[in-house]
Amino acid sequence: MALRAKKPKISEKPRLKSLLYAGPGVGKTHFCCSLPDTYYIDTEGLEHFPQFVKMLHDNRGEVVYLTELTEIIKEVKELISTKHTYKTLVIDSISFPYGWMSQMEADRLQKKSPGTEGTEFGANIAKSKRLTYQLGILLSMLDMNVIVVAHEKIRYMDGKEIGKTYDINDKMAYALGSVWHLRLHGNERKLFIEKSRYTEFSANE
Repeated sequence: MALRAKKPKISEKPRLKSLLYAGPGVGKTHFCCSLPDTYYIDTEGLEHFPQFVKMLHDNRGEVVYLTELTEIIKEVKELISTKHTYKTLVIDSISFPYGWMSQMEADRLQKKSPGTEGTEFGANIAKSKRLTYQLGILLSMLDMNVIVVAHEKIRYMDGKEIGKTYDINDKMAYALGSVWHLRLHGNERKLFIEKSRYTEFSANE
């Protein structure tokens, strides 16, 4: 069998892949709805809010409502294998299906071992973490820009609060090329780049 390595060259169609996280009301959905030609995987009931529906219409976006990680994975596989004209995939948010599966696993484990809460040693999040990792690998293969939205949580070290972070498996951040933290400063929204493999976005800006 011949060796397959070749000289590296810059991609003719570079794609942006980012994990975006923020607290409630900061503007995650508003930001994502402003992007053109999106394939919008909605997990939080976006169509209940007329302003977001109008933004998607105005920016030629289309939406599908999914609440389970397995269904999101299937949809991404379809995007990989199906020809289309969408520019950006948005998953808003990954936190809801991640948390929902973790809760279902806790209920299952509790029934399996009565007298426990089903959360011992983080057993209830093992499946969520595994599927999130699988999703991250698929997103890295997808020939589209990708914005994965996550909720914000407090970050602790040695029992002390040291800042904020995203509330899902950190393997998603490894799979994508950048991590953005959207924050509200007074009346202004600012996007902080926490990780970046892109020359257009410098880390710590």
